[in-house]
Amino acid sequence: MKSNIKRTQISENQIIHRIHSYFPFPVKIPAVIGIIASINAILNGVLWPAIAIPLCIIVIVSSFAVEFDVLNRRYRFGIRFFGKQFGKWLPLDRVNYISIFPNTEIYHDTPTRIPRKNRYVALTEMRVNFVLNNRKRERLFVTSRTPEAQAFARLIGEKLNLGVYDCTTPDHHWTYKASH
Repeated sequence: MKSNIKRTQISENQIIHRIHSYFPFPVKIPAVIGIIASINAILNGVLWPAIAIPLCIIVIVSSFAVEFDVLNRRYRFGIRFFGKQFGKWLPLDRVNYISIFPNTEIYHDTPTRIPRKNRYVALTEMRVNFVLNNRKRERLFVTSRTPEAQAFARLIGEKLNLGVYDCTTPDHHWTYKASH
């Protein structure tokens, strides 16, 4: 089933959200060049570069994802490629609720010839977290758009029967309460 939340696949018993590409873009460029060079070498009669092709493909298509197993009430973070995910399953029993929290990062702007004091840039991102029994957080989703974060948190909360606590407004409130 297709989801309106980017990089999220939903089925009856499973939710998969691709968090980000496992390898950064600057690493993918040499992988593409490696595939082209290997194919060129194979066409010229040299077969040993064929070993590099599967490795380069894995670099291009692999991603870091979180997978939720609704039936067995567990989740895992891991590396995903070719439709398979690898990572350790963790029980949902250790999760208290889901929180949506804004996080503002302040960066120093690069110096220019225009004289100004305090050249800082503030960027706010919305973080959707699991809040665990020991009050620690595990980040599930990051976006710059509040409605997208709220939709993702509500989707996960409803599927896994976990409460959703929204801290994006001054009056923090529960947007979804789990039925126990």
